[in-house]
Amino acid sequence: MACRETNSGTWLWPTGLVAIALTVLPGCAGEAGSRRPESAASVNESRDVEATHAVTILRPPSYDHRILLPPTNWPAMHLLYSPLFEVDEQGLVRGKLVRRWEISDDGRTWTYHLRTDVTWHDGVPVTAEDYRFTVQLNRDQHRELPTSRSVEILDDSTVRVTFGDNSQDPLDDYAVLLPSHLLAGLDADALWEWEYWEHPVGNGPYRWLRRDPNLMVELEAYTDYAFGRPEIQRVTVQLGAHPLVELQAGNADVAGGYPSIPVNQLPALREDPDLRLYWAPDYRVSTLFLNHAHPALADPRVRRALTLAIDRRSFQRLREIPDEMPFWDVPLSPSQMRRGEYPDPLPHEPELARQLLSEAGWRDSDGDGVRDREGSPLSIEFLALTWNESARLLQFIQAQLQTVGVRVEIQPVQRHVAEERLATGDYGAFGLAIIGETFWSTLLGDGFEGGSPTGYWNSRLAELAMELQQTLVPEEQDRINREMWPILHEEVPVLFLGPGAWFTAAHRRVRGLESPLRAFPETLMGELWIEEDNR
Repeated sequence: MACRETNSGTWLWPTGLVAIALTVLPGCAGEAGSRRPESAASVNESRDVEATHAVTILRPPSYDHRILLPPTNWPAMHLLYSPLFEVDEQGLVRGKLVRRWEISDDGRTWTYHLRTDVTWHDGVPVTAEDYRFTVQLNRDQHRELPTSRSVEILDDSTVRVTFGDNSQDPLDDYAVLLPSHLLAGLDADALWEWEYWEHPVGNGPYRWLRRDPNLMVELEAYTDYAFGRPEIQRVTVQLGAHPLVELQAGNADVAGGYPSIPVNQLPALREDPDLRLYWAPDYRVSTLFLNHAHPALADPRVRRALTLAIDRRSFQRLREIPDEMPFWDVPLSPSQMRRGEYPDPLPHEPELARQLLSEAGWRDSDGDGVRDREGSPLSIEFLALTWNESARLLQFIQAQLQTVGVRVEIQPVQRHVAEERLATGDYGAFGLAIIGETFWSTLLGDGFEGGSPTGYWNSRLAELAMELQQTLVPEEQDRINREMWPILHEEVPVLFLGPGAWFTAAHRRVRGLESPLRAFPETLMGELWIEEDNR
C-alpha cells in the first residue's frame, strides 16, 4: 500500500447560487480568537433574529426545506456538513473528515482513516458506519451503480473502499456523510419526504436553527465543531431574492458561488465600492466541436487557422472573465488547473491564420472577402442552441473569422434538432462547455472506438482517453493529460475557446475570501470573519 499524505493534490469539483447573511455576536466582530460561549443554548438565548441579514439562494420555494440536502446542493450543504476532503491555500487536496489514507498499487483500493474527534450536532461521534450508510443510500437513490465501489469497515474509524470504475472520485472534496444513527432503516424511496429534512443534523461548522417555509433557513455556529467554532455566529440562507438588488440594498452580505452570479450583473457589482468580486476558474473549457467531414475542416491547417484568427482573450472579456484569470486551451484535471500546470495556449495570430488558409488552397479569388477553392466558398455553419447565450458569443467568433476570409453562418436550433443534425453530420460546428469523459466520447465516439459525430480519429488519443478512464491515481491522470496536450495542439481537432469562471460578490466587511482558491463562501464560512469599518 502506498500512503498518500493529506496534502496531496487532486481533483476539485465546485458545484447553489446562494447569498448568505452573516451575523457576528456582540464582542466578536473582527476578533481572531472570538470568545466561545459556554453552550449552544447560550447562543440561542442571545440571538437577535431581527439583526440577521438575509441573502439569496435561487431555489424554487417548494425546495426550501431541502436546500441543504446532500449531494444536490454543494456548496450550501457544507454549512451543515463537513466534507471528507478540502482544498488548501496551495490548491492541494487534504483531509477534512478523513485524516489520512492509503492507496493500493493498482489505484483501485483506498483505505480511509476518519478523524475520531468529529461529532454530529446531537453529540454522537461520526464513524465508519456513516460512510458505509451514505454509499448505500447513494445506490438506493441511483446516484451510483452497485458496482462503482464496495465498502469494508475495518474498525469504527477506518473503511477500505474498492472502486470498480471511475464514476466516483476517491478524493472528492464535496462529498459529505449522513448520520446513520438517525436515518438507517428509513425508506430510501421516500427520502424526499423524510421528517429529518425538517430539522437535519449535520457535523459541519453550523447547526440547524429554524426555517421559514418558502423564505429562509437559519443556522448557528456549532459550539463543539472539531475544527474550531466559527467566528461568524449565524448564517441565514434566504430563498428567491435577486443577487444584485439584495446586495446593493444591504439585505445580503454574500451572493454567488455556484451557480455563479449572472454575467449581466457583474459590471454593476464591480462598480459598487461596498462590494468585492471574487472568481474561481471552472476547469471545463468552452469548446467548438468541428465536423471533420467538412471539405475545409478536414485539413488541420484550416483548423489551426481558425484558432489563430480568434482573439480568445477578448472572447473571455465578453464573458466577463477577468484578465488576471489564467487561460488554457487543453483538457486539465482540476489539480493541474489549481497548480497552474498547462502549456502555453495557441496565440492570436491572424496573419499566420491567413497564411495557413492560403497554403491550404483557400484564397479570395473574386474579391468578395470570402475565401474560396475550386469555386466553393469557405463557409461554415455553426449550430447555436436557442435557449442559451451561445448565439451572442458566436457572433463575436463570426466577426473574428470574417477578418481572415472565413464566412460563418449561425443557425439557431432547438436541442432536439441539434441532436438530429449532429447524428447525421449535417453541421459545420457546434459548441459545448464540457471536458472529461464526455468530451472524449464526443470527440472519439462511444468507448473511444470511433464513429463520433465529429468524424475525427486519432488512435493514440483514443488509447490515452481509455487510460484516463481506467485510472484513479491523480498523478497518472495528470501524466496522461500531459501526453495529450501536444497532440491536441498539433492537430487542433476542436476549437478550445477558454475556461469559464464562478463569481462570488461579498460586502467589503466580509473577510477571508480570495481569488481563485477561496472564492466559495459556503465551503469556507467556518473560516471567514467580519471587519467593520467606519466609512
